[in-house]
Amino acid sequence: MLEAYWRSDYASPGERTEIKLRGPLTLAQVEEDLVTADRRMLQMVRKRQGVEDIGGEEVGLRKEWLELKSKYRDGDELHSYLATAKPSWEQTAGYVLIRGSEIVGVMLTFMT
Repeated sequence: MLEAYWRSDYASPGERTEIKLRGPLTLAQVEEDLVTADRRMLQMVRKRQGVEDIGGEEVGLRKEWLELKSKYRDGDELHSYLATAKPSWEQTAGYVLIRGSEIVGVMLTFMT
């Protein structure tokens, strides 16, 4: 199911996509992952700006996550994914919301 989705929406002709999933995840796990990643990114940016400590600076939840979360229903599954297109080795990462055998939504967090 996911391979067909990536092949149709992301992969270039002739490429093969390898997908690694982690999950199912809870809403709280995804939010913790996102806040941790965003806080690390903020720390890296601040350090480049010469600010060593961001202290208790809060990191909000992404708009894209709030939109995906609003589609969540009891019984749905959330997974993180890493999709690698070969032979180009381009990668996309994010979260996918699955209901039964259907993909309800995808949130992209990283792309090379």
